Amino acid sequence: PTAQDVDTALQVNTKASPGAVAFLDPDGGGIRSSRGATGQAIAVAARTGHGLVTPGGGFNSFLRDADAAGVPALTIQRELDPTLSNRDAIARVLDQAALRARTEGRLVITGRASDAQIAGILAWALENRGGRVVLAPLSAVLQPD
Repeated sequence: PTAQDVDTALQVNTKASPGAVAFLDPDGGGIRSSRGATGQAIAVAARTGHGLVTPGGGFNSFLRDADAAGVPALTIQRELDPTLSNRDAIARVLDQAALRARTEGRLVITGRASDAQIAGILAWALENRGGRVVLAPLSAVLQPD
């Protein structure tokens, strides 16, 4: 998409979801599709007070540019597979993420809100398998240290 396409989409989404804290680009095909699109997304987020969340990978000049503009930005480290419903499998994914989060300080995992995944995440949290890891909403993770 062009910078204008990104601008229009973010304006529409801002009106449609007035309580949102961030613009989420789950597959990276919008906000980070081009330098112009990235710059426009950062400009809109700076103007509206939103954060930006995109997939990780590649060069993350996006994070530096957002930081320079005062826009909180994060990359998604992992997406829970939508077909993942086994509690043990969910726990393994979360255990790996917890280990990485302890190293990096914060980490974002996204997923679709299915009953099985929510139950798996809650069971993992209640068993305190993450140790010193705290499950937190995206709004908390976007806050500066």
